[in-house]
Amino acid sequence: MTVDDQISRAGRALGAGRYDQIVAHYAFPLPIYVNGVAAVIATRPAAEAFYHALHGLIEAQGYGQFQGRAVSVELPKRGRFRVWTDWSGQIEGRAQVLYQTVCYNALTETGHRTEMVTMESRALREIERLLALA
Repeated sequence: MTVDDQISRAGRALGAGRYDQIVAHYAFPLPIYVNGVAAVIATRPAAEAFYHALHGLIEAQGYGQFQGRAVSVELPKRGRFRVWTDWSGQIEGRAQVLYQTVCYNALTETGHRTEMVTMESRALREIERLLALA
């Protein structure tokens, strides 16, 4: 599966409430930085709870038709690479970037594993508070 395929699948999974599909390739414990606030998501269920809360925040602000777009994919070096992604939602007929991620990945025999995530958002105020749910 390509990075673009995985991002597309993750966007559909978030919109459908299938958080298990989003975190299926994550390594735990997972360091995550949200607007500069650091945390560690220890388990898969905790990561699913984080994405459930994120989905609720997005819907509460009126956004729909969620999707991701890879902005850049780093060439692998020593089996590691980063992926920069813009995550958008539709509101009043137009797309708006809700948050951006950088995923730090390691190549595996079956694809890749995400080992750390940074997330930045100006559109979703209070996004850092979601870390308390993870």
